[in-house]
Amino acid sequence: MKSDRICAACGARFTPLVHIVNQRYCPLAACQLARRRAWQRERLQTDPDYRENQAKAQGTWRARHPDYWRRYRQTHPACRDRNRDMQRQRHARRHAEPIAKMDASNLPIPSALRHLLAICRPQENQGVARELALVFAKVPVTTSNEMRSKSFDPI
Repeated sequence: MKSDRICAACGARFTPLVHIVNQRYCPLAACQLARRRAWQRERLQTDPDYRENQAKAQGTWRARHPDYWRRYRQTHPACRDRNRDMQRQRHARRHAEPIAKMDASNLPIPSALRHLLAICRPQENQGVARELALVFAKVPVTTSNEMRSKSFDPI
């Protein structure tokens, strides 16, 4: 007699069937559906033939039901509105200003020095770290906004 197991889908204890050696799901309909979906997800990731056959079947279904999504949007306005809102958000994120520009920084110079020194591993590049420290020690502490308002002579 097999001992009770815990269902991988719902977490409930169940007694596995004798003829199913590695039974991981209980016999509830929702858990069996979860088992089949997990199998299909794994199969789509690992089997290119299965993935190709599924794509063909979906294409055939779409060809036989060309107005499905149009009718669905007409009969489900809440889903349609939610989808439009989400699409607007995705579009706004894609077309937003870049997070950082290469030529502009709002960091004060001492913070930039800390970042540069952190990048240079002092035990490997001690000379480089010392030279950077000397160069930045001579530069007055200003923010990037103050630097933009000043004009500098080229070196």
